[in-house]
Amino acid sequence: MVKEEILLESLPVDNNHKKDDSTDETVQETLNKLEEKKQNYLKIAPEKDSDVIRILELIEEPIILRGETVEDRRKRLATILFVNKDSLKKYYNSELYSKYTSGNSATNESDILLDEGGEDESGDDESDEGEFYTPASNQLRAVRRFLVKDSIARARKRIKHERRTVSLALQSNIIKNRRERAEVIQKYELEGSQVISKRPISRVSISPESMYFAAGSWGGDISIHHVSALEKVVNIEEDSRGKIGGLDWNSKGNLLVSGSEDSVIKLHDFDQSNGDLNEVATLKGHEGRVSHVKFHPTDNYVASASFDNTWRLWDVQTGTELLLQEGHNKEVYSIDIQSDGSLLCSGGLDNIGLVWDIRAGKSIMELKGHTKPVYAVKWCPNAYQVATGGGDGLINIWDIRKTNKASEILSHKNIVTDISVSYGDVPILISSGYDKAINIYSVDNWVKIKTLVGHADKVLTANISRDGDCIISGGWDRSVKLWENHA
Repeated sequence: MVKEEILLESLPVDNNHKKDDSTDETVQETLNKLEEKKQNYLKIAPEKDSDVIRILELIEEPIILRGETVEDRRKRLATILFVNKDSLKKYYNSELYSKYTSGNSATNESDILLDEGGEDESGDDESDEGEFYTPASNQLRAVRRFLVKDSIARARKRIKHERRTVSLALQSNIIKNRRERAEVIQKYELEGSQVISKRPISRVSISPESMYFAAGSWGGDISIHHVSALEKVVNIEEDSRGKIGGLDWNSKGNLLVSGSEDSVIKLHDFDQSNGDLNEVATLKGHEGRVSHVKFHPTDNYVASASFDNTWRLWDVQTGTELLLQEGHNKEVYSIDIQSDGSLLCSGGLDNIGLVWDIRAGKSIMELKGHTKPVYAVKWCPNAYQVATGGGDGLINIWDIRKTNKASEILSHKNIVTDISVSYGDVPILISSGYDKAINIYSVDNWVKIKTLVGHADKVLTANISRDGDCIISGGWDRSVKLWENHA
């Protein structure tokens, strides 16, 4: 039997066919409803970027993507919450979840926030993150151009001084020189102690000429004292500020910057002739506790670290925020600016330190070596080594030329709370800790030379004068102590 061949051209065509619009209308209606639900999630997404980041971290999503703006991140969170609402159900408050699944519109931020009591128990903090770049304003571009020129000039001056110092060292016996330095460091002794507050002393800072020091407490008060006798010159009590997290002097010793628990940074003018301390500017922008502040070597700018997971750069003259820098997964606790003025190091409660090029606005080195939060960072006088102190009791020394850890110091039995360095003929590094001690190290080989004991409780802060002649410390016993070198 021969099979009949059927050609395509011979198939019947229905020219009277009419399109049924009901299917398209149903599809479009479904898409509209999905878009409406998605928009509802965007409406109830947190407005604060710090809240968005906290939620992304909790649900194990990348908190920062390369080139992502704050609004982009908020939209990404809304999309994630919409698409994965069933798998994320365990994170929501039970009385709120029905609002999500029903697609009801909500306007209150509390309707989307995850339960604050919930934590990621997996212990895996790693995520596929990219770097966040803040779009540079014209003002910031001008600042960066200025910093390029200024930092080069400062680096040349520093290198010239180092060459002269090394040349002199080569002409002498290195072992003998180290022994003599150790003998000098051994001569620190307790000279005075004074209870100055009702709350623990959280921060002390010695003025550049070593005549005065500033002290801040957990009670929000700031006081200025004579170094020689610990005599109080002036005191400001502001209970509303909460814990004073940072204090720093400019190079002339006439401006003092402070940061506190109320997220505010204040600039104070100090008149040495009459001892007056007057507030001259208030810098606002942080969304969390200000944990540290630092003047730039030019005195034109102030850097601040905060519990909103950022550090920021401010213009001293105008009080404007020049730069907001993200990069840490958790609170930023400490910062310090290199003496050349080009690099900044930050330490966070995410157990890492980051080295930033202020001129480029990007992170250039990650310091991973602590098993607990980094509570203190400090650049060394040579400008290529930076020290980090952590909750693990370690001080790690990093060489940015080699991008690795140069040395590890078993410093304290508990948390390292503060680190300070001197720039005198015998540069030394000191650290304070929860073990009630202050340790002194030779910058030459990182050997511990002496331990100062005198505080009755945890030492929260210690600062050495630039010339290395004295140390001021403070802590939980509410006292400040003066240690002097009688070499």
